Amino acid sequence: MDAQKPAPKIIPIPKNFSLDHLDLNPHLDLVFTIPTLPIPNHFIDHYQRLIHTLASKEHSRVLVVSREEMHRFSEHINVVPSLQEAYDIIDMERIERDLGI
Repeated sequence: MDAQKPAPKIIPIPKNFSLDHLDLNPHLDLVFTIPTLPIPNHFIDHYQRLIHTLASKEHSRVLVVSREEMHRFSEHINVVPSLQEAYDIIDMERIERDLGI
């Protein structure tokens, strides 16, 4: 991670998969983590709508899920199988923003 920019905020999704009342700071890069399998369909729909409302040209949003669950999400949403890959996506997007890509 870039030492000059704040670390991404890790947001664990509760076991009930509720996205209500999460501490979402739109001025930070956000990494969401999922606690268990399987992921309910209603969560996937709700998460995809939430990510669209949190869309930002200055900050990244990444979801960490198991490899088995990745295919269930839209290809337009950053979904990765590990926290390290989430950090890598955020670093890559920061570089692209700095380069104006």
